[in-house]
Amino acid sequence: GEGCDSKLSVKAQPGGTVHINGLRFGATPIERTICKRGRYLVRVIHDEAIPWQQVVTFSGQAKLAVRADLIPRRNRPADAMVIHSVPDNAVVFVNGVEIGLAPVMFRTSQFPARQKQQKGQKGKAGRLRVGLWTPNHKGRSLSIRTARDAWIHLAKLSGGK
Repeated sequence: GEGCDSKLSVKAQPGGTVHINGLRFGATPIERTICKRGRYLVRVIHDEAIPWQQVVTFSGQAKLAVRADLIPRRNRPADAMVIHSVPDNAVVFVNGVEIGLAPVMFRTSQFPARQKQQKGQKGKAGRLRVGLWTPNHKGRSLSIRTARDAWIHLAKLSGGK
């Protein structure tokens, strides 16, 4: 079987709670042993900051350190929205316009939400059409509410419960 010989350490400024593949592991700084090879989604959450995430891959014995520099919510414009992707760095489109690589923050006022359903048009009123694409994953397009950030998964993660 596989040995438990890989280590993941997570630090964050100003600090936060670490989640790996959706499971809470505790406060930063933290070091955990990884027993299974594969992809893991590391998230750091702090009540006063925009959540941070990164996908890490373990393919054998390794020591991997990640650092999350969290952005305080108070520095965020009121109409800002953040699109995150798994894996990171997916190309993000809003209403058909390329806006950058995920995670990306943009102002929703630049992309007015649909006021009503138009005949032959995809998407619901009060929502934006968001698309993501990477060279190694099938693209995804979905309609999202403008009131909250979005975490969009393009890849399967390892581990599980």
